[in-house]
Amino acid sequence: MRRSITPGNKRIQHLKIHGILLFCSLFIFSLLKSSAQPIWNSGPTVTPQPMSIKLDFNIDRPSYVYYFIIPNVYACQPATVIKDYAQRALPYGAIVANDKITYTSGNYSTQIWGEITNLNPNSTYTIQIVAESQAVPGSFSTVSCQVFTTLPCPKIQLFTFFGNIG
Repeated sequence: MRRSITPGNKRIQHLKIHGILLFCSLFIFSLLKSSAQPIWNSGPTVTPQPMSIKLDFNIDRPSYVYYFIIPNVYACQPATVIKDYAQRALPYGAIVANDKITYTSGNYSTQIWGEITNLNPNSTYTIQIVAESQAVPGSFSTVSCQVFTTLPCPKIQLFTFFGNIG
């Protein structure tokens, strides 16, 4: 016995197919968005100096890297807040340094480093860093929050020809 397809059955089949296609496209989109997230291959690593720090990192795709530095121990912020604070004109609150670094396709998979200056010696700071994909804005890496203490200034030795008095 052959069944005829009535307009009601056609509509139900169409809705089922439409629902399946919508679910599959949302699933694929969520997979693409999650795979567009920048991943730290190494770092970010902070190496304190007396009045600065050296920052180095390596990331797997073209990204914008945002950071800010604030005195003392500061609670880790969400990626969107770090992005906002990194682009503010200084002075802004207690933030002592901030910037946006463009990590282009020519240098991903290459270790990038720089020196952030104008910090006080022998002082505690918190740096917060996040990367955002250039291809998928709003797709952020994991947030890196690090507390560090700058080194004290080296002792200055004054030399006199009457003995080293200090």
